[in-house]
Amino acid sequence: MKKIGKIIIVAFILISSKSQAQYFGNQGSSWHYSKVYVVPNPLFEGFINIASAGDTTIQGKLCNRLQINMPIMCMDGQGTKFTYYSNDSVYFYEPAYNSFQLLYCMNVSVGDSWSIRVPDMNDEDTISVHVNSIDIVNINGVDLKRLQVSYATQFDNMSNFSYDSEIIERIGDTRYLFNLAPEFSYTCDESIITGLRCYEDLNMPLYSTGLTSTCDFQAFVGIKEQEMDEQMVYPNPSSNVVYLSTGSDSEVFFEIVDLLGHSMLNGKTISEINISSLKSGSYILFTTDNGLVKSQKIQVIK
Repeated sequence: MKKIGKIIIVAFILISSKSQAQYFGNQGSSWHYSKVYVVPNPLFEGFINIASAGDTTIQGKLCNRLQINMPIMCMDGQGTKFTYYSNDSVYFYEPAYNSFQLLYCMNVSVGDSWSIRVPDMNDEDTISVHVNSIDIVNINGVDLKRLQVSYATQFDNMSNFSYDSEIIERIGDTRYLFNLAPEFSYTCDESIITGLRCYEDLNMPLYSTGLTSTCDFQAFVGIKEQEMDEQMVYPNPSSNVVYLSTGSDSEVFFEIVDLLGHSMLNGKTISEINISSLKSGSYILFTTDNGLVKSQKIQVIK
């Protein structure tokens, strides 16, 4: 009986260790995220692929090496990230501080929060993650814990604001795996991330969110594309209202998104858009009229 008991204990330890090792970012893990190039004209939708590329040791921690293909420069252009998993938490290595920081913590309760230091050019920003709600989501037959969270910025030269997202056990943030935007990114013109397309690992079949038809889908956005001349939106910058010079009396559909791809305002208008609810920062204004998609970066000041 003692021998059988020892075998069971050893087997349990091995299974537990294997489960933990496969929890996040190990060999076979792959994420695809959508991104839309704001410039140059015309608008183009592409993707970011993050894939596990083996292990390495940093400061005594056995880390997963995640290779970011086609990274967003405005969202920290490092082509490689290093993470490790411990006690239901994922940590990432930040070269600017030569230390690890908490990226995700799944062993939390509603109301809990954690903070992340973010290097920003010549200074430092802080982004706090607040847990709003917790539930379970079933993905490919697997029950996974899901956190509905808010990210709150603490910037030096810009008004603080927050943006919502969700974090799923094993998968990470469904907006972007490293959903941390320093202050300088809000004046960057490169592209915006619009969410998770696909995820898979060695123990989970391909999970598609349905955001696009395939994981590596790329296409021009809309039927026809044309970047809006700056003179067609005025005043810019603005604090309360912007006006469109469309040359038409018909309504157009508009959407304003932040530089992380979060939709902030949308509706229909002939010429006037009230932006008083937006916080200071840079945004992208999209308008659609008879299949013609136009875009322009706008600046909100308070």
